Amino acid sequence: MQKIDFRLYLITDRHLLPPNMLVERVKVLTECGVKAVQLREKDLSTRELLNLAQQIKNNSAKLFINDRADITYVANADGLHIPEHGFPVDEARKIVGDKIIGKSAHSLEAALRAEEEGADYVTFGPIYDTQSKRKYGEPFGLDKLKEVTQNISISVFAIGGINPERAKDCVDAGASGVGVISDLLLAENPEFQVSKYLSALGSL
Repeated sequence: MQKIDFRLYLITDRHLLPPNMLVERVKVLTECGVKAVQLREKDLSTRELLNLAQQIKNNSAKLFINDRADITYVANADGLHIPEHGFPVDEARKIVGDKIIGKSAHSLEAALRAEEEGADYVTFGPIYDTQSKRKYGEPFGLDKLKEVTQNISISVFAIGGINPERAKDCVDAGASGVGVISDLLLAENPEFQVSKYLSALGSL
């Protein structure tokens, strides 16, 4: 099992930004202290996604590719993130080897299954209401998050409607860290916003 040495996990959505601004925004955020980035751009072609991954890989943060073991391997990314109903983790390892593998979970059962398959971490949510996660139904809240963190031994990243204040509540509920999209990508003052998260999340 790979050691997870970050707490703040940026998940990308280039559609929130002006055209061709994602690489620059990720660069700024990683320079401000973000240590892990999940490249989650499902509508790009293989060539476009690989090109984007190679550009972002030049930053200091760990790079995870969403749902594409082939891109993870070719771009020499640090890890792969698998959707809840995606490839089994043990099968994905045949492609990416000992890289970090995370998996999405939207229930305790899914989190337990991801751990059993050999995932290094799970993302769990949505914890709070957020437009990007409404297709998964009502937010779970902190009690469900606590149930998951108390029943699995791998790292759990809380996602969905996260801000710095809520990040601390998630850690208090047992989360190892938080996954954030818009609250970082759209921050007017990235350095200040990242600093608030790092203060709320503690070390790492």
